Amino acid sequence: MTIDNTCSAGKTCSICGKWYHLTEYNYGNRNNRSYCRICNKEEKAAYSKGGVVAARQYRENMRATWTNRKGNFMAEKLNKEETATLEEVVVSQSYEIAALVSLLEKKGLLTREEVIEEIKKLRRISIAGM
Repeated sequence: MTIDNTCSAGKTCSICGKWYHLTEYNYGNRNNRSYCRICNKEEKAAYSKGGVVAARQYRENMRATWTNRKGNFMAEKLNKEETATLEEVVVSQSYEIAALVSLLEKKGLLTREEVIEEIKKLRRISIAGM
């Protein structure tokens, strides 16, 4: 089961193809760049060693490691069996949370009432922040 990161506050680096939080694209007095800090640093190192040609070669080599054979920079489409619907993810998370609460309660580390109170507190904070 694969969960898509497109809803989170981040994006995929155009050089290395890895997903990072948006803060990784804000550097050098500019925001929302197309490639991450790490790739920016590596590209600058390549440029200082071999100029524009070396920097271009670095980008092309890195991109070649994660792009498909057709030169498409998008990830290959997953089969329906490999993806999860929002409902499946929510149900799975609900089971996991219920299991954790149950185990913590059995070990005497907390009670269900404490969990319910914490949930109410977080909801109040969340609603107040909107």
